[in-house]
Amino acid sequence: MKKLVTALAIAALPVMTIVAFTVAPMAQAHRGVHHYSTLLRPLNGSGVTGVATMDLEGSALTVTVVASGLEANQTHMQHIHAIDHGNSTCPPPSADANGDGIVSFAEGLPFYGPVRLPLTITGTTYPMIGASGSLSYSRTFTVDPKDFLALQTKVVVLHGLSINGAYDPTTPVACGQIRVQPGA
Repeated sequence: MKKLVTALAIAALPVMTIVAFTVAPMAQAHRGVHHYSTLLRPLNGSGVTGVATMDLEGSALTVTVVASGLEANQTHMQHIHAIDHGNSTCPPPSADANGDGIVSFAEGLPFYGPVRLPLTITGTTYPMIGASGSLSYSRTFTVDPKDFLALQTKVVVLHGLSINGAYDPTTPVACGQIRVQPGA
């Protein structure tokens, strides 16, 4: 029996070496900082524009959003959205299924998918926009790198728009498909 165990152990050595050698380059490919960005374009005639950048280093994801044209003195939700399989996109005007002239949060879901990361200040608190209508946001999150290494399949969506005099915090006002930064 001892000879059989020794023979199996020796026979397994080359396989273990090959596996270790093959895995090492893959692990190294995930090291370092991965840079992503997106231009935020207006949705629903909001006029909101901006840029978002994301830097992923290990499990630390730093997200920076700079935007203008947001409604003043309102809280604006912002998220990274992703569909389960494939690439998320920003919804076109034709996503307005009920024909009311507004692509609602629900009407945009088939394009951008559910929220994967709420871009909050802390906990569940979203940024309150001052009188200028501008946003300058930055926060580092701890994430599972395997869920966020493919950020280029996701989008950033800013929300919050007054419709017929009533503020709806869920209505999408800007969206951008995340792209890998060249040379990153």
